[in-house]
Amino acid sequence: MGLVARLSNEEPAETWAVLHRAAEERFRDGMELATGHWERLTGAIYLFGYVAEMILKVAIFRTRNWSGQHPINISWFKNYASHKCYNLHDIDGLANLLIDERRSNNNPFDPVFAAELVHNAKTVSANWRETLRYRSIAAQHAELSEVFQSVEWLRLWRGVYAGYKKREAT
Repeated sequence: MGLVARLSNEEPAETWAVLHRAAEERFRDGMELATGHWERLTGAIYLFGYVAEMILKVAIFRTRNWSGQHPINISWFKNYASHKCYNLHDIDGLANLLIDERRSNNNPFDPVFAAELVHNAKTVSANWRETLRYRSIAAQHAELSEVFQSVEWLRLWRGVYAGYKKREAT
């Protein structure tokens, strides 16, 4: 059985819980590319960009009070996000959508925290697009470092997964 067939059997629906697990797996894959024997910096940035995307999407779904088993309807999400995101991979747009969603739920982020969130999203966006997969370019260590630090900031912000309390309270 191929990987895609196994994927359909093991995780038949995309949910935020599945995205959360996938983000952690892709982060570990990115770390291996960044620090492993072959040191593939562009590949690491490519995976880290997807990690940032998944973390922000999980935060949006959690903000909407979706269960971890609630299937994600991509058509609905595309329509929902279209006013803030130029496509479903738009890190800046997803960060702004999350901030707006929190504000509309009468639970806005602290302005300093929101600025940090936007800063980290912009840092990833300055170095990553999903179209990177079609380009032959070698990333530099400084670019990898910037992306890694911003993605690690997002990962350590446990508000995405545990009630929005860790960093925004400080």
